[in-house]
Amino acid sequence: MMKNLALVLLHLVIFLIGSSSSYPSKPCPPDNFDRVNVTFEDIRRTSSFGLDLFKKIKTRVPGKNMFFSSYSIWNALAIAYFGAEGKTLDELQNVLRLGKKDKGYKTKKLLSAELSKNVGVELDEVNRAYIADSLVLEKCFRSGGFYDVYQVDFSDPAKLAREINGLVSNTTRGLITEIVRPEILRGAPFFLANAIYFKGSWQEPFSEYLTQPREFFCSPGVACGEVQMMNQDSWYNYGNDTHLGAEVLELPYLNSSISMLLFLPWEGSVTVDDVVDRLDLTALDAAIRGLEDQRVRVFSAEVQDGTNLGQGTAKGT
Repeated sequence: MMKNLALVLLHLVIFLIGSSSSYPSKPCPPDNFDRVNVTFEDIRRTSSFGLDLFKKIKTRVPGKNMFFSSYSIWNALAIAYFGAEGKTLDELQNVLRLGKKDKGYKTKKLLSAELSKNVGVELDEVNRAYIADSLVLEKCFRSGGFYDVYQVDFSDPAKLAREINGLVSNTTRGLITEIVRPEILRGAPFFLANAIYFKGSWQEPFSEYLTQPREFFCSPGVACGEVQMMNQDSWYNYGNDTHLGAEVLELPYLNSSISMLLFLPWEGSVTVDDVVDRLDLTALDAAIRGLEDQRVRVFSAEVQDGTNLGQGTAKGT
């Protein structure tokens, strides 16, 4: 893992400063934006990265809860992808499900544009490359065609850390206040920063009058005590997927094409690990196609910071 990361960083530096005769300067990907054909399938394929990453992380934290943004991680690695060449570029293309750089650039731009159309939710992101001002950048990075590119002085790591952490804090509305410490920046030639913020209201809001104390289960059969449990009896896109062995529920956000998908393993016969292991892009597409508008009762626990934790779904009669 560390060896592969070192190769990514090495090739990124070579591309940025344009000092390698092995990799001559090439036209910038934005130059071919109108001539490159990108389909919905090209954009859809990038979702495989998040599903595969989910499975990898799950093996490192068995039996524990986890929360991460695969889109945010994909964005950060895409900066390295645009700066890579040779074998490293081939590997990043495969991992990120992207093609050549001009096609990858258009895929990234179209994906960002599609997400920005969702005016009903707050979606804010920042992708920024901090490059040492002692380096001479290639034309593509000087123009800032891929991401925000800033040439800075790394000799004052404390000041730079405050700037980066301030940017992240502003983007995440104060939810994340620190992602880098000064000692990490000391002597570095560049730093890649990424942060994302999302907030949305449910299309079918939960009524506070229906919130009641109920038993909450941390894992199947293991009760953790009573919590304030919201519940909603309404019409949702719902299905029972036989391949995954799970109930599938879609909770749409208000005035948005974005939805939350919930997977509830069949009680007594299928585990969370079983569902995750079976989940890939084909299975996900099939599960979504199998959803139908049905009357469903949804229970959701509200914790102190306002985060909603889905406890379970029960098909109504």
